[in-house]
Amino acid sequence: MKQKTGHVVYIPGVADHQIRNAGKEKLVFVCLIPSGAPEL
Repeated sequence: MKQKTGHVVYIPGVADHQIRNAGKEKLVFVCLIPSGAPEL
């Protein structure tokens, strides 16, 4: 799934996923995990 600057993506905790910077600009990645998440 291609994203553009300013996009936000929700990935469910049980989903397999990966992140790759396919562009030439710097990639900024922020991961938020709610406290008490069952996966922890």
